[in-house]
Amino acid sequence: MRQIALIQLGVGGVGRALIEQVQATQLALRARYGFELVYRALADSSGALHAPDAALLEAVRVARTQGHKLATISATVDWRSLLEGEPAIIVDVSAADGMERDLIAAVERGHRVVLANKRPLTASHTAFVALTASGATRYEATVGAGLPVIDTLQRLLDSGDRITRIEASMSGTLGFLCSALEQGMSFSAAVRHAHAQGWTEPDPRDDLSGRMWRAKRLS
Repeated sequence: MRQIALIQLGVGGVGRALIEQVQATQLALRARYGFELVYRALADSSGALHAPDAALLEAVRVARTQGHKLATISATVDWRSLLEGEPAIIVDVSAADGMERDLIAAVERGHRVVLANKRPLTASHTAFVALTASGATRYEATVGAGLPVIDTLQRLLDSGDRITRIEASMSGTLGFLCSALEQGMSFSAAVRHAHAQGWTEPDPRDDLSGRMWRAKRLS
């Protein structure tokens, strides 16, 4: 059975949901594609847990739900020290700034990158090109509420179709907030509600400042 290594950066709400999804789809992946996903590391701002087994993954889920960092669970290492081995998929589901340099370095060393975090795409145009030009980075989850918008458009272009016009909401969060304001809800209450529902970025100011709009335009 072929194994594909994952290094996951971020174990917040999205990160914990991804862990559950990886575990839940293992049988299907083995049967349909003949491979399984194996965690080489889980990382947060306190460090990375190397080669977590099922019991440690559950401990991470419980600890992070309670607000504890990974370093409180077990000894951690720097996730970048784990890039010396076979190529892995680096999955960035954090909301951290400054990740683009390490992710570009990972791509240059033959690893693959998957982004739910838009920030690496917005650092600079040079960083965007370095991450995406070779096709080693996938970032479908950064736009369109996770719908396969980028892949669908790329397949249309590859098949010879010409896109003449696209209409879309640049921000689902702001779309909701504007509708809520029209219905009489206060701005602060609307933001709190959207954040509680998981519709905003982890820090709603990223939506409200327009910073994430830039990420979506680049994507």
